[in-house]
Amino acid sequence: MTKWRNAKLLSLSICLVTLVSLTNGADLKDRARAALLLERSTGKCKVGISQPCPPSKFRSASGECNNFNHRYWGARGDPFLRLLEPDYADDRIKPRTSVGSHALPAPDTIIDQLQRSIPVGAVHPHVTAMLPAWGQLLSYDLVQILSPHSSFRCCRNDSTTAATDEIIQCYVRTGEGCKEYKRSIPSTEPGTCKFEYRDQMNAASGFLDGSGLYGTTEKEILALRTFTNGKVDIKACLRCNEPGAIGALHTILLKEHNRIADEMSKLNKEWSDTTLFYETRRAVIAQIQHITYNEFLPIVLGSQIANSPDLRIENGKHYTGYSSSNRAGVFNEVAVGAIPAFLTMLPPDMYNESASAEILISTPSMQQTFIPDHATFNDEWTPIALALQRGRDHGVPSYHKALNLCEKRFGIPYGSKLTFDDMEYFGLSPEKRKALEKIYQDAEDIDLLVGGLSETATLGTVFGPTLTCLLAIQFANLRNSDRFWYENDLPPSSLNLPQLQAIRRVTLSGLLCEAKGVPKAQPKAFIREDPYLNARLNCEQLSGLDVTPWRSEIVEED
Repeated sequence: MTKWRNAKLLSLSICLVTLVSLTNGADLKDRARAALLLERSTGKCKVGISQPCPPSKFRSASGECNNFNHRYWGARGDPFLRLLEPDYADDRIKPRTSVGSHALPAPDTIIDQLQRSIPVGAVHPHVTAMLPAWGQLLSYDLVQILSPHSSFRCCRNDSTTAATDEIIQCYVRTGEGCKEYKRSIPSTEPGTCKFEYRDQMNAASGFLDGSGLYGTTEKEILALRTFTNGKVDIKACLRCNEPGAIGALHTILLKEHNRIADEMSKLNKEWSDTTLFYETRRAVIAQIQHITYNEFLPIVLGSQIANSPDLRIENGKHYTGYSSSNRAGVFNEVAVGAIPAFLTMLPPDMYNESASAEILISTPSMQQTFIPDHATFNDEWTPIALALQRGRDHGVPSYHKALNLCEKRFGIPYGSKLTFDDMEYFGLSPEKRKALEKIYQDAEDIDLLVGGLSETATLGTVFGPTLTCLLAIQFANLRNSDRFWYENDLPPSSLNLPQLQAIRRVTLSGLLCEAKGVPKAQPKAFIREDPYLNARLNCEQLSGLDVTPWRSEIVEED
């Protein structure tokens, strides 16, 4: 017993040291340490007193103080939320096993066998590559998962076994040996004194707030600013240089920032650089939110769900659905079980090669499928295999439990026991059902993301019913838990009605034109060009944000 206890204390010490060098997360070290210590604590802990949040017109970088009553809800470092009770093998920490208590098939094995058994996804008949690219942009804004950064090697020298430490665990075994995987950094709510099960840290803010573009810390924002007329230095944007669609979108949005800052400085010569920067940032964030809910979600979720009260954009008035009692944050099931699905819709040549706005609006998207094996992450993992591994690490329940949740919320017919034959109802072809039956011992073992991607997209949506359900819940929560949401009427942070109406006239095509990203564009940038229904127009016919309503309205906040 003493030897076991000493080993546990040693592994905890190693992990606490590695937290000092967390990549992009040194400021979150204390939060992670508290979560790890709580897992091993049996005594009392001190409950900190939360400092009051002063009224502010502008968002913080981290999302802190978005909620006056709950300072850290949705802030950087907050735990991912849960829609379902977690599924751990020991109900606390250890990743889930099969319903028969056997080891689940390795993520690489699942992806490899599905790629061999299921035809490659076809070109989407209606949607452009801009749609999954925008989905990837939202992922950068909403989800950032951290792992310990250290020289500790999980896999042994013979590459066939793995360490089984609960903190820095690398328990992945594939048909070809062991693959490095360090468990996601945990987190807990400040003041929590009782450990029930491990939750994982989200190093992004839990709001759709442009933090993927501007940064989640004041240091990152300062590094981006030029301190001249509210503008940003696009050369200082690291993600602008990333290959693929994400670099193109970040560049376009920062060009839009500089255009708006330029226009606002001409309208309001008395404004300081600080006021110009934060007013412009607020306008860019509002455009991202509006494009997402007005153009993106109706295609992803279908018009019926997107037109529900929680998601429908208001006309001529402010939104009244915000409540400080709504818990802000990103759901674990969505972070690793739904949002990664957008990556499967990107054309294969857009993973690692440069892309432009012109290419994104003229190239068809792929229909949902499993990512080609040439798209890798850190030379180790394909993105979908990594998402599957993280799902198990995070205690995300299996596909059938998500079906049960969505039946209650959206009326998806589902019984208490799932069989492979039942999956025919969700559009799974005989080939897909047969492939899954070869991989999993039981239909209730199927990983959430695998089951969701295996479903056939329902009419008017891009995903099947389960992923559509999870995304609808998440985007409703993003809106009704955000005090700074662009449609709210909550001074001092709200837009006035003329400003709000100007935002509501914005389209993605107009934004692309204003940023000089394209010479022409179809009015609906997420939909493929059609000579009759969605013909390309000259940019002179597609205007961007009119900043006239911002003339001399703002009081300085230096």
